[in-house]
Amino acid sequence: MVRCMDRLRRIGGWCLLVLPFCGVAAQDRWPGDSLWSVDRTVARLALDKLEQAYLLLPDGVLEKYSPDGRLVARFSRRDLGVPVGLDVSDPLQILVWYPDYQTVVVLDRLCTPYQEVRLDPALYPRPTGVAMGRDNLLWVYDAIRHTLYKLDYQGQVRGSSQDLSIWQAPPGEAGMLAAGSEGVYLVDSGSGLWVFDRLGQYQFRWNLPGLDYVSVLSDDVLLVRREGMYMWLGKSPALEPEPFALPYSGVQQVAVQGRRVLVAAGKRVVCFQK
Repeated sequence: MVRCMDRLRRIGGWCLLVLPFCGVAAQDRWPGDSLWSVDRTVARLALDKLEQAYLLLPDGVLEKYSPDGRLVARFSRRDLGVPVGLDVSDPLQILVWYPDYQTVVVLDRLCTPYQEVRLDPALYPRPTGVAMGRDNLLWVYDAIRHTLYKLDYQGQVRGSSQDLSIWQAPPGEAGMLAAGSEGVYLVDSGSGLWVFDRLGQYQFRWNLPGLDYVSVLSDDVLLVRREGMYMWLGKSPALEPEPFALPYSGVQQVAVQGRRVLVAAGKRVVCFQK
């Protein structure tokens, strides 16, 4: 219990917001103070450090909302296919990942593109995850080379991990990548969460098969999703994941930033805080 309360204090008490709440029919009675909502079906959502919200729609359109829920910008690149990756850890450099064309597009605060990085298939035959590093460089994991790379905006390698296949079975179903100030985190639905240090060197693996999502809440806490259930992790393999209670069973996606929570349920997105 002491360990749990210490973790809650470190992440600003946001877990206190998500008390169990029964009944999909009561969608308007969210715990805490509901700030705004919008009718949208989303493929992915996110909150940045300035409490701005981002909704990636199924057709590839990215919408940005102000903290009070006003639509302030939209972005779309039809020629690159449908994006599957979105990283808003730096509000001034929004990363959008288009896997079909192995292209990273970086947007400014107005969602205007100002950088585009195309990954050469000869060098990166199967990039599965891309994230924005805290040093304004890109992290890319390649599933054929079993290596995590750090790249600049010209696509030049600035650092890399060891080949993960040298000492053990590498990630076989690698997917989403997230970066924080203390390290880099790779989701592998077959084997769990792979953890690298800030230089990209492999540290350890959480044996949590079934993961498909990870985000960095703080230097001490990660939010993950396993088989549709959200959990939070302390950054130590000795700590067990703890359930993240949702307002009701209809919630499909969650993003957390400090005391603000953004959720998607059906065709509706709601932002609230306590």
